[in-house]
Amino acid sequence: GYGRVELAPQNLRHSVKFRTMFRSKLKKKLKIRVGASFFHGPEASATWRDDDVSPFEETRVLDPRPDTEWLERALQNVSSVFPELAGLRIAHAWAGAIDTTPDLVPVISKVNAKPGLVIASGFSGHGFGLGPGAGMLVSRLVMDEAPQFDIEPYRLARFSDGTKLSSPEMM
Repeated sequence: GYGRVELAPQNLRHSVKFRTMFRSKLKKKLKIRVGASFFHGPEASATWRDDDVSPFEETRVLDPRPDTEWLERALQNVSSVFPELAGLRIAHAWAGAIDTTPDLVPVISKVNAKPGLVIASGFSGHGFGLGPGAGMLVSRLVMDEAPQFDIEPYRLARFSDGTKLSSPEMM
């Protein structure tokens, strides 16, 4: 549940939609920083022409540096629960980006404005568990086959069509 948000024009623009999540994590679990993404990459730019190189093409891989403060806190937490592991050291650390949506429900949807484009994103760190089912659903959308269940809750348009988004309980 710990993380870091790098401020950038796009996430500032959309931050009001995430206020419930921010409020639940801000006190102790979330660091907010200004980083390189404020000036470069998909988070910095709102628009580009179809024939331009997109910010997604310029920044192909997100490879954030692990946060040593969170690592130290994790070691302290483990040692407090399992005192016999006191003195444990970290040999290697990895960090990654977690894509979330304001309602913490993934988007698995065709994009009406861009025929042929299908999005599967916003799994909030649950992608490995949801991957097989999401993969099946995406393949059906790409092939214009009927989904095996109602996919209305996963549609991209829920963020712009006036749908009242549920506010899940935040820990």
